[in-house]
Amino acid sequence: MGFSAAMLIGSALAALSRECKPTHVRAPFFIKNMGACAFDPGKLSYAGTPVEQAMCLMRGMDATRNLGPPLTSLPSALASRIGETAGLPSREEISAASALSTAGRIQ
Repeated sequence: MGFSAAMLIGSALAALSRECKPTHVRAPFFIKNMGACAFDPGKLSYAGTPVEQAMCLMRGMDATRNLGPPLTSLPSALASRIGETAGLPSREEISAASALSTAGRIQ
């Protein structure tokens, strides 16, 4: 046990020493854009209308985990609800549905 502790302390000291740090200076990384959906951090929103935002954000991925092509349309059930506050399920209904769907998975 003493040997293990000494090895642990020795490796921690080596990692913190000057010999473990890179000698070259790395330039800071700047993000040139905020991705395919053009997120604006100043406004905390995405570019386009709410429907265009939804179509961009709901893009799938291909086998290499790159973004797939943008959607050309949304399912009508979703498109009719975007930007609306009426006709949506209540929080209680969503909670109840969520509890029912997860109840069968919890062992």
